[in-house]
Amino acid sequence: MGVKGLLTLVLENRKQLLKLTKLKDTSLIIDGHGICHILSESINPKSDYFGGNYDEFAHMCESFFEKLINCNITPYVFFDGVQDENKIKKTLHRLEERTERQRLISEGRSLEEENVRMLPILAYEALKSVLIDLKIRHRTCTWESDPQMAAFALELDCPIMTPDSDFFIYNIPKGVIVVDNLDLSNFKKCKKTGNYLEVEMYHISNFMFQIGLEEEDYAMIALLATVLGNDRRSYFLRFFGEANLPENCNNLTDTTAKKRVLKTLGWLQSKQKLSIAISDLVSYYDRTEREQLERSITRSIEAYTKPTAETVLKSPSMRSTFEELPKWFVDNFRKGKIPVPALAAIIGRPVILPPQVSVMGKPSPYQCCLQERKFIYRLLFGPGATHTIIEYDRDENWQLKPQYISFPHADGSVSIPSLNQIPNISFQVRLSVLLHILDLPAQILEKFKKYVFQEDEQLLIMTIILWLRIIEPPEDRTRYLITLLACFFRNRKFDSCLNVPGVVKSRSRFAILERYFELPSEINPTTFDCNVIHVFSQFQCCLQTVINLSQILCLSENAIHLVTGFNGTFVHNLYCKLYKVKLDPDYFMRNLFRTDAKFSETFNEIRRGIEETVLSCRSRARRDSDQLSWRRVM
Repeated sequence: MGVKGLLTLVLENRKQLLKLTKLKDTSLIIDGHGICHILSESINPKSDYFGGNYDEFAHMCESFFEKLINCNITPYVFFDGVQDENKIKKTLHRLEERTERQRLISEGRSLEEENVRMLPILAYEALKSVLIDLKIRHRTCTWESDPQMAAFALELDCPIMTPDSDFFIYNIPKGVIVVDNLDLSNFKKCKKTGNYLEVEMYHISNFMFQIGLEEEDYAMIALLATVLGNDRRSYFLRFFGEANLPENCNNLTDTTAKKRVLKTLGWLQSKQKLSIAISDLVSYYDRTEREQLERSITRSIEAYTKPTAETVLKSPSMRSTFEELPKWFVDNFRKGKIPVPALAAIIGRPVILPPQVSVMGKPSPYQCCLQERKFIYRLLFGPGATHTIIEYDRDENWQLKPQYISFPHADGSVSIPSLNQIPNISFQVRLSVLLHILDLPAQILEKFKKYVFQEDEQLLIMTIILWLRIIEPPEDRTRYLITLLACFFRNRKFDSCLNVPGVVKSRSRFAILERYFELPSEINPTTFDCNVIHVFSQFQCCLQTVINLSQILCLSENAIHLVTGFNGTFVHNLYCKLYKVKLDPDYFMRNLFRTDAKFSETFNEIRRGIEETVLSCRSRARRDSDQLSWRRVM
């Protein structure tokens, strides 16, 4: 979570605290969540209004990691797992802040804070898809990643790259690379000595020297994090309210309003020894509180000074639940093949649904997949389990609210397997479970007999059908479908459809559509239609749900790659063109590919197959509803 104000102080005193370094020929531990945010900031801020340009973001990620590899740098990327229980309140507070910012964006308004970005909901999946393609080692930590990253950096004797000021507290001999923004021009080519990345490197030993502490007393810096850490700051309000702290610490500067970091450093400098500092700190509290406070301080300091590769859950019941999980599930989770909210739900933590660009007065886009998420929880807990999941989502008035989710009872038409059973049942049975959950026909590909789809393409078709069924009014579906198909064809997510006689794989056929990837010069009612973005936000929720189901059911290794086929700016702009100019979608597509008849035929066959399947699904749903009503009457 970071130490508030510490990064600012380090950057303000970069001449004393940071060293310009040529990074090459080394391993490198990378904070996955941190680098995801930093790389997203390289994308035009206006893209935030359109819900996610994942193809563009993936290209940025690919460029960054390829440049690292060209410098003979071997990256290891770590992602956070389930948050510690005592951080949930802080997380919900940040979620409320994000909800308010996303509301402003959804209304087409600008944010007051500078450099605040809204990470799209599938950004981590887009990053992970790049890591998989480049064969870069990465893992999702069971809990928070900080101690594991520090432990691996010590084991590999290499630096850490992160924007998180918590890492300034760990004693990492090779240093911490400060990343508050990313300039790809800092990658330098050098034939003589080899390519390198020019970075600013932080070493805790230099920090201690600047504040006049002995190098072996680096636990004093861990005390700084304990007192100022975002997760524990409220514990020490009395100390800051009553202690007469020094105004300065050597020649360091601190331009923050309260100068709390600088004053705490000055206080540590005046104490010199850890034991003296702790005694002084607890003296501001009642005697009945001191023993417990000292234990808490000691645990915090040890977490920084003795990082381990695995942390243990404090709650015995949660620990027992985790230890009973199947080995395949835990292994796949650590490989990033199981979504983090799945484990959060299992051990009783709330499931966070980050708000998206969407319309006030309408339900959150996540609500379109509520029934499918209920089945996810049923899979996680087993066929006969009774449990209630807490999800946090925004309501129709853009207020963050908890919703309590109970599971559906299996109707007996398909047996819902337990986690223990999933790896041992056939692919076809697992696929039938997925189709049952999505309420899709077993012969879903019957309309596409001419084509042989890859597994991820089948999942994409399922997602599109799931999404189209909820679009109202129905007459809008053709425009939305054509728009989405054009985006995914252009981004090569339907390439196997082109393996038919007469069709040539060519990206140039989409050149005429490139104009729709352009962001507007300003956001206003003529360039931004939140109603359109809302529908495509629902698609992202459907895609996320289908990917998560496929991961839990072990159906596809490549489902995550579907994310990078989506570009929110493109689908918004093309749909608005089709709708506002009142273009006939069929005429538009025939004219678009008039010199590419075979591809046009393929495109329209895929489109018609999807539309016919949607109609048959809706007819079946109506029949089932009628039968259900009749049974109730009887």
